[in-house]
Amino acid sequence: MIKIKTNENIKQSMDKKGRLFLIPSPIGDEDSQSFSPNTIDVIRSLDNFLVERARTARRFISMIGHTKEIRLLRFMEMDKHDQYLITDEAKNLLKSGVNVGLLSEAGPPCLADPGNLVVKWAHENDIQVKPIGGTSSIISALIASGMNGQQFTFHGYLPAKKEQLIPVIKKLEHISKKTGASQIFIEAPYRNVQVLNSLLDGLSKNTRLCIACNLHTEEEFISTKEVLKWKKLILPELHKKPCVFIFEA
Repeated sequence: MIKIKTNENIKQSMDKKGRLFLIPSPIGDEDSQSFSPNTIDVIRSLDNFLVERARTARRFISMIGHTKEIRLLRFMEMDKHDQYLITDEAKNLLKSGVNVGLLSEAGPPCLADPGNLVVKWAHENDIQVKPIGGTSSIISALIASGMNGQQFTFHGYLPAKKEQLIPVIKKLEHISKKTGASQIFIEAPYRNVQVLNSLLDGLSKNTRLCIACNLHTEEEFISTKEVLKWKKLILPELHKKPCVFIFEA
C-alpha cells in the first residue's frame, strides 16, 4: 500500500527541522548599505552558514555586524563531492532543528548560482526554505534596460568560442523577434570584450543591446542602444568587469 504524505504530515515534519534561509550577498559596495533591517536581523539570528567561500562570507558577516564574534560562527564551504553541494554537517544541523543560512558570492543564492542544488535537497528532505529579499544584478540590469520585463529568458553563459557563439546569438535574436522576449546572459569578466564584439557582429543593426556593468558600485554603467549606434561609438571598457548583456529584437 502506498503511503501518501498529507499537508499536515509535511508541516509536522518541517516543524521538527531547521529552516534554510536564502541570504543575498551585496553585489557592490553601495549595495551593502541598502540591506533592509529584516535581512540584517535574519543574518544576525543565524550561527551557521553554508557558503561558497568562507573568507568572503566572513567579510560580509563582519561588515553587516553580528551579535556574536565571527570566530564563534560556523562557515561550511559547499561540498563539491556531493551532488547537492551541501555538507554532511549542514544536513545534520538542518535535520536536527538548527537553522542554516545559504550565502552566495554575490546577489541572491540560486540565480546564476549553484545554490539551487542545496535548495533541491532541502525540498526533498522536507526542510522549509525561506528566501530573504535582496538585490540581483540580473534583475537590476533588466529593469534598468528599458526592455521587456514581461517576457524574458536568462541563459546564463553562452558558448565561449566565437564560431559557436555567433550562431547562438542569431538563434536567440530570431526567438526575440518572434516572441518579443528579452534575452539575458552573463559572461566571465575576462571574455567581455570578445563577447561584445560577437554581439555587434551577429545581431541585426536595429536590435537593441543593453550593456550593464559594475552594477551597484560607483563605477556602474548601464546603457541601451541599437546595434548600429553602438558600432559608431567608442565602446566602454569592460575587461575584467562583471557585466550583464541583454538584447531585444
